[in-house]
Amino acid sequence: MPAYWLLRQKLGVATPPADRGEVDEWASQGFSAAVSLLNEADLPATWTSIDELHGYMEEKGFKLYWRPVLSKRALPPPEAVKAARWIDQQIGEGRPTLILCGRAWGRSASLAAAYLVYKGASPEEALRFVEEEARKTGNNPPESEEQRRLPFAVAKLLG
Repeated sequence: MPAYWLLRQKLGVATPPADRGEVDEWASQGFSAAVSLLNEADLPATWTSIDELHGYMEEKGFKLYWRPVLSKRALPPPEAVKAARWIDQQIGEGRPTLILCGRAWGRSASLAAAYLVYKGASPEEALRFVEEEARKTGNNPPESEEQRRLPFAVAKLLG
């Protein structure tokens, strides 16, 4: 599955890459940083481990931030704020950032919405934007109530 841009040349979402060629394709699309929310259960059989995937991404020049999250779950709000800061730093340094999870529109969508809140959007605006983008690909995120609550929890933490 290709990577999808949410914010052109800044932020995108994707599923785990099927193979090394897909990582190469992401690099050619301009991505050079990634937040990986993947765990071993998310990987296609072509990868022997998360370490193999992340190692190859680093070989291709990606900066990585890894916080494994189970399917249908979300990062804890304080961790989501840390991840949003990291994403913002990468984008600010000219590194378009990809958020990876099992299907691209659950865990990734909730973190993307949390990032938008970090940048000043209301939780409602952030969720609406992510949902509209997902529908363009035939998806309907986030996948769980916990994921839908994350942008609201981040907004509360940020005050």
